[in-house]
Amino acid sequence: PVLGSGTASLVGGVTATFASGDASGGSTDPNVGDDSAWNLTGWAAQGTGSGTRGAQYNVSTVGFSNIVVTWDQRHSNTVSKYFQFQYSTDGSSFSSAGLAGDGIFFATAGDTWYNNRSVDLTGVSGVANNANFAFRVVAIFDPAGSGYVASNPTSSYATTGTGRFDMVTVNGAAVP
Repeated sequence: PVLGSGTASLVGGVTATFASGDASGGSTDPNVGDDSAWNLTGWAAQGTGSGTRGAQYNVSTVGFSNIVVTWDQRHSNTVSKYFQFQYSTDGSSFSSAGLAGDGIFFATAGDTWYNNRSVDLTGVSGVANNANFAFRVVAIFDPAGSGYVASNPTSSYATTGTGRFDMVTVNGAAVP
């Protein structure tokens, strides 16, 4: 982290490298020319593992309330069109219950950055002032089907597609 403390980890067998945050329109990262975006690949095979692969962040919210998480995410042409934000108040059991739209985010095109994705956790019990708070963003099946759909409507889903994360931020108000 640039500020505060926390850990980022890979979930479910994905692998990662660091890649440009400037490609394909770029993230909101003010540091142009750096390669600090986290580029994930190695997604589940078609029809398996919905909601089990992605990026996880463990961040203490002790001393803070009104927690809001934001991030920039790039979808390649062949990665899943749908990703879900899931949170945990114990650091190990994750849920999307109680989130607007079940915490589902989707791409309308591939090879594109979707900046300032946001989840407001203000009303979610147990998130504020919690040393064990964690969240993850994972690839999921098309909510209307039983398989992954590629971000680019003219492409096919592939386990080698990439989902890139940058500017992952947890904000809150100091508890008086």
